[in-house]
Amino acid sequence: FKSPYNNYQTNWTVPKKFNDYVFETKRKREHDNLYYYIPSVECDITLLILRDMLDKNREWKDKHVDRINKLLQSSDREELIKCVGMVLPNSNGIVECLYNGNLNGIKGIIEGI
Repeated sequence: FKSPYNNYQTNWTVPKKFNDYVFETKRKREHDNLYYYIPSVECDITLLILRDMLDKNREWKDKHVDRINKLLQSSDREELIKCVGMVLPNSNGIVECLYNGNLNGIKGIIEGI
């Protein structure tokens, strides 16, 4: 992802702790007798935030907004704060923006880093 710490001119990788957590909390799914794994709801939301706010020029893609809104319905707020906190500062503020539907507020938090 592009790092907000250097005006998005350098890359930023997710911490190993978060990367490991994504794999520790993955969910198993089955389709046509084939098994695969997907991130937990909270890790999935966190990855979508990173994707749109750091990798996609700080613009929300409609398909990601729709996915986040769907995932929020089954997410655990405290777990989401924990996941976001592993990769971004002010996780409480970011999660509050998510639940209030204020995605542009997240952009302001990240750009204020």
